[in-house]
This record gives sequence, structure tokens and C-alpha cells, in this order.
Amino acid sequence: MLSGALNMEGHGKCGLVFRLDDQGDGYYLSLDLFKGIAQIRAWGHRPGGGFEEAFDYEQLQAEQYVAAEDPHSFCLLVYEQYIEFSLDGYVLLTLADDRYRKGRLGFYVESARVRIDDMHLAVLQSPPSESYPTCMPNY
Repeated sequence: MLSGALNMEGHGKCGLVFRLDDQGDGYYLSLDLFKGIAQIRAWGHRPGGGFEEAFDYEQLQAEQYVAAEDPHSFCLLVYEQYIEFSLDGYVLLTLADDRYRKGRLGFYVESARVRIDDMHLAVLQSPPSESYPTCMPNY
């Protein structure tokens, strides 16, 4: 579980990447904080693909929301095949996908800079009961 506060410096896009392998295959969570769009994609290299078929990506889910001012509190929760992303206290994306199971975690920006404040990373263990952890609105 990764949480914190995003502050954009410029009018570009930003996002999170997770479960990335050495080739960059994994999940890409794209955020347009000015237009209010969140999207998650599974992105991978296609073996033997030519120039136009070199990549295999699938948009898994997208959501529009009312854009707000900085900072943007966020929480990315990934547990086994379950993926949940919340922004400013609202769950925007929630899905199950298991094509990528482990890898790196990070941020990216397009044509801007982003500052992350109050970042917390927690490695989740199996819960003692049937309940799963959740992202709390106040990180």
C-alpha cells in the first residue's frame, strides 16, 4: 500500500507504475489532475512483435472525477490480484487482475514536475480474518 500527497508543478500528466519488471512490463496508472481523469493499463512487450505490434497494452479501467486543487491525497492498494486507487478520499479505480504479480513501484511525469509529500509504503501481510485492508481518507 502506497499513500501520500501529489503536488503538480506544471500542466502535464503524472502517474504511478507498479509491478514493473526489468523490461518495463506491468501496470501504469495515468492521472490527468487538471482534467480529472484516472486510467489504469496493463502494459507489456509482445514477443516477436514488429515495430507496430511490439507492445501489448490493455486499458483495464478509467474514471472521470471533479478535479481539485493541489495537494491530492492518494492511496494505491495492491493485494494479490486486487487493485484499488483512491484520490482525495474517493475510490476511483477498483479491479482484479493478475497478469503481473511482482516488480518495481514508482512515479512518472509527462511535461511537468511532481512533488510527493507524506509518502508511506506498507508491505501488506495476510489479514488475520476475512477482511482486507482499505485506504483511509486521512493518510
